[in-house]
Amino acid sequence: MKYFYFVLLYMCKFSNEYIALMTPHPELYVKLPSIMSKHRSIDSFTDSEIVSYFRFRSKSQLHALCEGFQFPAAMYDSISRHKFSSEEVLLVGLYRMSHTNRYDDGAYREIFGFDFQRVSKCFKLFLLHLCNNWDYLIRDHMDFWIPYIPSYSEAIRTKCENIGCTFDVNSFRIFGFIDNTMNATCRPGGGPARDGPGAPRNDKDIETAFYNGWKKIHGLKWQTADLPCGMIFHAFGPATVRRNDLWMLGESELDDKLRVYMRNFDKNYILYGDSAYAGNGLTNGKKIFRAE
Repeated sequence: MKYFYFVLLYMCKFSNEYIALMTPHPELYVKLPSIMSKHRSIDSFTDSEIVSYFRFRSKSQLHALCEGFQFPAAMYDSISRHKFSSEEVLLVGLYRMSHTNRYDDGAYREIFGFDFQRVSKCFKLFLLHLCNNWDYLIRDHMDFWIPYIPSYSEAIRTKCENIGCTFDVNSFRIFGFIDNTMNATCRPGGGPARDGPGAPRNDKDIETAFYNGWKKIHGLKWQTADLPCGMIFHAFGPATVRRNDLWMLGESELDDKLRVYMRNFDKNYILYGDSAYAGNGLTNGKKIFRAE
């Protein structure tokens, strides 16, 4: 009987607390302020903000980028139907690449009036437009940079000389740098092959195909050759991280392409690489890849 009394008392107390909890409290239903897009344009920023936010010198440079890369006047996300102007897409893309930040960074709300979802959609449109229309400028645009190779080589030699590494002007041939970059991903093929109960698992070879035992990661890799001006001379990829750097070099046919281009010069200029390129035209153990 005593036990039943305490149970009944507890139930009554719980019921009162539940009723109190379910009682409407008007002060808790205050409408939160909505985040309104500020519809920023290039001209809405000051010259100092252009430099600070986007790392360009003037508004005219940003206008030239918007026109040169042919951003459409209005851009839509096909799923959410978010609408952005061409200048909004360009500005958000440049800001995202110029600063280390997250989509939910408060700066986007302050500068553009965007929440994290709009920032994500806008940046996606920026990347898709550039990749779908202008990726050839990185992958297959070496013709543009070839005439500058002698000046790039001299710039590298001068820099080396300034830090105490002196080279003969006539024998120095390095004009750029080559390397591979790995990007780790989640383990692929770890789930079921299809939806529904009793679905079979994916083939374990899918996971194996993207695994690198040396780095102990799953992922993709890219090969790039970079110039001293900061631009990419050549890019190749992606490929699975199971492939080594020499495989990437062979598949990209960069060596064969450089042999053709070097016919325009009185000496063979070379790309500087690490020891991964050993056995492919190395000279005196200097870890240099060359096309001859």
